[in-house]
This record gives sequence, C-alpha cells and structure tokens, in this order.
Amino acid sequence: MINRQFAMDMSVYDGKTGHEIFQHNYRDIAQWPFAKTSKVDTKSARFWTSTYGEMMQKVSRNIMLDLEAEISCKMTLPEIVASYGNKVTIDLGRVHGVKAGDRLKLWHTGSFIDQNGLPRNKVTQSDITLTVSRVYENDAEATVDQPSLANSIQIGDVMNKLE
Repeated sequence: MINRQFAMDMSVYDGKTGHEIFQHNYRDIAQWPFAKTSKVDTKSARFWTSTYGEMMQKVSRNIMLDLEAEISCKMTLPEIVASYGNKVTIDLGRVHGVKAGDRLKLWHTGSFIDQNGLPRNKVTQSDITLTVSRVYENDAEATVDQPSLANSIQIGDVMNKLE
C-alpha cells in the first residue's frame, strides 16, 4: 500500500471590506488502499470507509469546526455610507434582502485605544430608528424617523433590523 497526501490552503475574506478574516493550511496523510492509477469513485462507500476517506472526513470536520468558530456569530450589518438631511444611504440592498418599509435601529460606531495600546471598536445603541424608503440592487435609502437626531448620524454607523 502507498500513502497519499492531502493539502489545502484556505483563506476566507470579508466580502464587504475585502480583508482576510481566516487563513489556515490543512495537511494530512493516509494509506491509499486503491491501485495507484485507478479512477476512484469518491461518492462511494468504499472510498469513504477507506483509511484515506476517513482521513478526509476528519479534515472536513476540522475545516467545518474552524469556520464555525471563526465566522458563525458574525452577522452582516447595514452601514451608513452617506447622510444628507434626514435621509441616509446604506450599503445593503435588494440582493441582500432589504425591502422598502424595513425598520432599522441605529448603532453609533467609534474606536479607541485600550490601556494596552490596542485599537478597539465600540458600538453604542442610539434612540434613532430608520425606515427604508427606496431599495436599489446593492444599496438602499432610508429616512430617519426622528429628524431632530439626524445630525448625530455618522458614516460607518450600523443598523440592525427591528422585528
């Protein structure tokens, strides 16, 4: 019997910012119980119960657990990209499931340097709600429900949908 190696480099990028948020190399080796030049049906039970198939299942499980731990709780929030009067533009639109009439709660964003000199982000809930008035393919326009508070909205503030 011969050994076969498996190697995969995985990188996951934030689709919004383009920043790499996860990177890992997966490598393993296992016995290859099949003829060296044979064409193996990777959908067959024979493959998945082989030593190589079991190694592949273990690697697949590790990939799934790593991805779940890294990105499962990170949700995509609409972000303010423009503000004018009591109207704002957000960076999510029809393709992201935004609909006219959606109600949103605004959260102010900010950053600071902690006592260890590390940059940290801060998100603070506001009393501002918005109603989506126009929806485009990749962005949307919303109206501030409390026009007197519109001046406190800044580019980069985020929202979550009110249920």
